[in-house]
Amino acid sequence: MQISLTEGDSITLKMIKNKIGMQSNNKSVIKFNKFEIVKGKKKENYKSYISFQDVDHVISVNNPVKIDNIYFYQNSWKLGIKKLIFSFRGKKYNVFKIKQDSLKTAKGNIFYFYPVDMDNSHNVTYKWMLLDKKENIIDRGKFQNHDGDTIKKLFKLFGFKIIQEKFKFITILDVLYKPLNNLIAFFSLLFLFNLGLVLFKK
Repeated sequence: MQISLTEGDSITLKMIKNKIGMQSNNKSVIKFNKFEIVKGKKKENYKSYISFQDVDHVISVNNPVKIDNIYFYQNSWKLGIKKLIFSFRGKKYNVFKIKQDSLKTAKGNIFYFYPVDMDNSHNVTYKWMLLDKKENIIDRGKFQNHDGDTIKKLFKLFGFKIIQEKFKFITILDVLYKPLNNLIAFFSLLFLFNLGLVLFKK
């Protein structure tokens, strides 16, 4: 089973176990504090920082965290848009309240932009694209809100500017309940104990 948590969000063990199909009244809270991307030479590693009962834990790829026989494995992440206000041709827009194909230039071409990445400092990278009426690409590129040259170009061409942006990481965790570990340990100890008794009698 997978769960998704946005930075700052919390979830109880009861909610998690109920999703797995178990009955539980344990209302202890797991809080997702922050997410981090660690860039390596060949691949990226993802880290989710959580806290449980005043103890901090770090979940990373191949390093799960165990809480109450529930294992939390780092799967992936996605970008969560909390607020995005921008201007286009002199008008202010909320990204949640428009269809992007409604952003048309004076020549009738369609302007698109969308977030594609975010670093650990929450600097967001966007892609932008200009299409003609037949949806052929005229121009495209990338920008960050603090990228002066690209922002100046887009504002000059289309009056486009990011006014407010608020993004958060959403971590995606695989959740696995492993009650058998305790049973296996118990029966292993029981077997060793019985074996000891047999050897002792001999």
